Amino acid sequence: MRCWPVVLLSCVALAGCDPLSPHAGTVGTPLRPSFQLSSSIASGYVAVDLGSLGTPYSEALAINNVGQVVAVGLPGRELSVFLWAHGEQTVLGEMGDCVDHHDLINDAGEVVCAGSRWASGVTTALGMWAQAINEPGQIVGTAPTGHAALWDHGVITDLGTLGGSFSSPFALNDAGRVVGWSGTATGEYHAFFWADGVMTDIGTLGGAPSQAVAVNAAGQVVGTSRTATAGQQHAFLWQNGVLSDLGTLGGPNSEARAINGAGQVIGSSTTATGQLHAFRWANGVMSDLGTLGGAESEALALNDAGQIVGLSAIATGESHAFLWANDVMTDLGTLGGNWSEPGAINEAGQVVGRSVTRFVTFPENFDFRAVLWRPMTTPEWIEALAGEVNDLLVAGTLSQDQADGLLDKLQQVRAKLDADQREAAGQQMEAFVHQVEGCVNASVLTAEQAHPLIDAARGIIDRLQAPSS
Repeated sequence: MRCWPVVLLSCVALAGCDPLSPHAGTVGTPLRPSFQLSSSIASGYVAVDLGSLGTPYSEALAINNVGQVVAVGLPGRELSVFLWAHGEQTVLGEMGDCVDHHDLINDAGEVVCAGSRWASGVTTALGMWAQAINEPGQIVGTAPTGHAALWDHGVITDLGTLGGSFSSPFALNDAGRVVGWSGTATGEYHAFFWADGVMTDIGTLGGAPSQAVAVNAAGQVVGTSRTATAGQQHAFLWQNGVLSDLGTLGGPNSEARAINGAGQVIGSSTTATGQLHAFRWANGVMSDLGTLGGAESEALALNDAGQIVGLSAIATGESHAFLWANDVMTDLGTLGGNWSEPGAINEAGQVVGRSVTRFVTFPENFDFRAVLWRPMTTPEWIEALAGEVNDLLVAGTLSQDQADGLLDKLQQVRAKLDADQREAAGQQMEAFVHQVEGCVNASVLTAEQAHPLIDAARGIIDRLQAPSS
C-alpha cells in the first residue's frame, strides 16, 4: 500500500505536543457529531436507530443491496413487519414470525416472511412457510406436507425427500439451487442439494445428522455434520459431488454458517482450550478470527468482499456485534447500551441487527431495538475524529494548543477534500497521525488513547487513496 508523502517535518508535526510551541491554529471547539457512533471511532461506522412501531421493541432481520431493511416490531400482541429505507418506514403488517431468517428481501424489494410475500404494496399468501427469496423472486420454504418446496411466480414445486417423510430447506441461490436437510429411508437426517428436479443426498462425515445451510452461485454447499466420533460435529464443504471436512480450531466441534462467491466459509469452532471462536475458512485453511477481548465469538454472515459480521464477548462480558475485514476485528458498538447482535450484511458493507439502548444486566428480547450500522461518509468520519479530539481536550488530556494543532489539520483535510484535492487531504491526515504519535512519545496520550485516533486516520487515508471512494 502506498502512503501519501508527508509534507511536514516530524519536528513540526510533533510541535502540538511541545508545551513551548505556539498555537498551531485558531480552530473553534467542535460539537460532538450529531449521529450515533459505533464504540470505536476506528470502525468508521455509524449506528442508526431504525425505530419501532410504537413500543420499545424492534429488530432488523435482513438488508438488500440497495439499503432496504426488513425489520419487525410489536405494536400489539402479534409481530408486525416493516420495511425501512433511507429514514422512512413502510408497515407491511402482520405477516407471521420470521425472526430467525435473514434472506427475506431481494434487490427488487420483494419481501417474504412466514407464509406471506409482499411486493409493490400488495401482500399475498404463499401456501407454504417461506425460508428465503432469491434475486429472480423464487422462494424456498416448507409446504403443508412437511416437504421442502420452491415457489416460482405462483407455482409451488414439491422438492420431495431423500426417502423419508420430511425435508426442510435452508437456502437457495439465484439459479434456484436449494439446500437443506431431509429424512432418509433409514430414518437418518442428511443434508441435501436440489437442482433441476433432482434431490441429491450430500451424505455425512461419518455420523448423522448432517445439514446444509448455504449455497453460493457456483453451487458450493456448506453445512455441518456429525463425525464418526461420538459427540463431535464438523463444518463441511460439498462441491462437485465431493464432501470435505473443514476441521476445527483445535477443539472437537465446528459449525458452518455461510459461504460467499469466492468460496470463503465462515462459522464457529471450539478451540483446544474449549472456547467457541469465529472462524474463516479459505483455500484449505481455517483461521481463528479471535474475539473483542472476551472469551468467545461466532461468525454469522459475510459478503462477497470478504467482510464478516458476527457476535463476540467483550472484556466486560457483554456481547457486541463485530465486523471483520482485512484481518482486523472491529467492535460495531451499540445504540448506547451494552449489548448488540448483527443479523446480515450486504455488498456495500451495511450491517443490520439489534441493540439495546440502555445498560442491562442481561438483555431480554424486548430490550432490543432495530439497528443499521453503515459506513460513515468521509466528511462524517472527519467530524467524528474531531469530536474525539475535543473529548480529550474537555477531559484535560490535551491542552488547548495540542487540540488546536490536531483540529487545524482535520479542518485542512476537510477543506482539501471539499476542493477534491484528495492527495493533499491525505498529506494533512498523515500529519495528523504524526502529531498524535508525537503526543504518545511525549507521554501526553497513552497508546490506548492514541490507537483509535491513528486507526481512524489511517482508515480515512485508505479511503482517500481508493479511486471509487
